[in-house]
Amino acid sequence: RDIKPSNIFLQKTAHGVVPKVLDFGIAKISGDAALSRHLTVEGSVLGTLAYMAPERFRPQPYDGKSDVYSVGVTLFQALTGRLPFIAPSGDPMAIAMLHRSEPVPSLRPFNARVPPALEECVQAALRKRPEGRPSAAELAVLLARAVGLSGLPPGIQKAPPPRPAGPLPGAAAKPEAAPRPRRAEERTQVASPGSFGDG
Repeated sequence: RDIKPSNIFLQKTAHGVVPKVLDFGIAKISGDAALSRHLTVEGSVLGTLAYMAPERFRPQPYDGKSDVYSVGVTLFQALTGRLPFIAPSGDPMAIAMLHRSEPVPSLRPFNARVPPALEECVQAALRKRPEGRPSAAELAVLLARAVGLSGLPPGIQKAPPPRPAGPLPGAAAKPEAAPRPRRAEERTQVASPGSFGDG
């Protein structure tokens, strides 16, 4: 509902690093505070203008394809270092008009190392009409295929495997287990210097 870089967190799990979308505080923002942060206010629905799909600016229903668009904006920013649509004045209405009518710029002028297959995924997610965008599941397949074919651009790395979690702060250390008695065949015997012979 408000997908943007600051709401995406990486959680370490037993199966690796998993991205999570967290949006705890947005429901508390309203009125002037929302306007000062370039957020829209429609009843209890808030969203960051720079990442919102064009259909979100119209009084019409929307679905998960709007989130796909927001993912596309986030990917564009991650790969180029800038947003696809920037209003010089910062006016919220100007930003909305850019999302609704301005063609999506190419990524490669801002980062020539972006593989064409990866750029195609981002462009597909940023299509103006929701019916022209892939679903979230389809976008995941396209991204996996694009990264698998070309690899990630330089400067963008896959998340490292999770490290074992240490003890929680203040947790009492577990006492070390007493050594298990070793059977006779497991005991190490130290040879005397003369047991190897003289050569």
